Amino acid sequence: MVDIVRADRQQGRRAHRTLRQLSCAVLLLGTAASGCVIPSLTIEEDGSSGGSGGGGPSSGGTGGDASDLGGDASGGGGGGGDGGTESGGGSSGGGSPSGGSSSGGDGSGGDGSGGDGSGGEEGGGSVGPEPGYLASGDWHGFLYTQATTGNTIDESAVTSALAAPYCVDGEVAGTQASTGLALLGWNLNQEGSCTGTGCVPPTGVVSPTEEGILIETTNSSETLLRVQIQGADGETDASQRWCIDFTEGGERFIPWAAFNTSCWNRAQGTPYAGDDIEALALVVPDPGQGNTTAFAFCLDAAVAAAAPACTTIVATDTYEFHQHELVVPPDERLLGIDRTYLTGDAGGLHTHGVTITADEFVEIANGDTVTVTSSVQGDGHSHDFLLDCE
Repeated sequence: MVDIVRADRQQGRRAHRTLRQLSCAVLLLGTAASGCVIPSLTIEEDGSSGGSGGGGPSSGGTGGDASDLGGDASGGGGGGGDGGTESGGGSSGGGSPSGGSSSGGDGSGGDGSGGDGSGGEEGGGSVGPEPGYLASGDWHGFLYTQATTGNTIDESAVTSALAAPYCVDGEVAGTQASTGLALLGWNLNQEGSCTGTGCVPPTGVVSPTEEGILIETTNSSETLLRVQIQGADGETDASQRWCIDFTEGGERFIPWAAFNTSCWNRAQGTPYAGDDIEALALVVPDPGQGNTTAFAFCLDAAVAAAAPACTTIVATDTYEFHQHELVVPPDERLLGIDRTYLTGDAGGLHTHGVTITADEFVEIANGDTVTVTSSVQGDGHSHDFLLDCE
């Protein structure tokens, strides 16, 4: 059985305007505990690759579900490695702004709503954003949390916060099928208020602009995190869920092209191609059977942004006896796939192959110096190249 733990944002009330937690037990066959509304659930049991995690309904209901869970970085039954665990994405409905106030006092509203000062029913007025609502650049919406059975995520700092940072902590235990996870999600196009008793602000999509995402996080536990973006149909369509792994906190730029439907095994996935997206999530993936990940991280902000000011990747050959030229075309500095380049022949000697991974392209774009090693040639030597972006 899988527990979907979420912030139920549909039942906000004027007295406290806080967000409740709801835990529903879901059978793999799709039946749910009484009173729970749960989207369909699919589990990949073979621990090989799987697709990206499914999401919750786009407005209201339960946040996301951990659909299409599976895959682990080490392959073969999900043991070890840092997880090809599928991300459970999905949007949550958001806080339910309560309407108007009760009326009281003598004769203030006639029969049933006043008269004796007992107060009337909730009205239908609109109110401002609830706790757990983030506006960053052009993106805005409620945050939500999710965790699978046996895992924990403390969202109290999210549901009570009126401004960033939004912080969570907890633990994820590894499973044989690599189905464990915990996540903090964010709807990217959702108003913070609406009109009507019990109303829930609907979620919408955003079109990608600029060259990628500039995301600011605090990852005090330095655990592996997965950034996932999800389209409107990501709940049921694995091809509309794209992710990338990272560990460092602070500000990081992620090119759109670096997102992939299978970020734990890019060769089996499809790069993101500019589809509209509905939600963004920070996911702690399954660490592999026998392992447990304790996490603590915060989401400060995320916006669509241009790449940092660098136009050319410069490669410096550090080999002692002779040097080769390595040229990376400027339009490939934000490449979202692994690419192998052939060096110059160093005056007719020989050439070497040099592979730069998609993750290394991201590091270079963020101003980091990356060292890559060439293939072996001739007398068995290879070359180390220092790669910087200028």
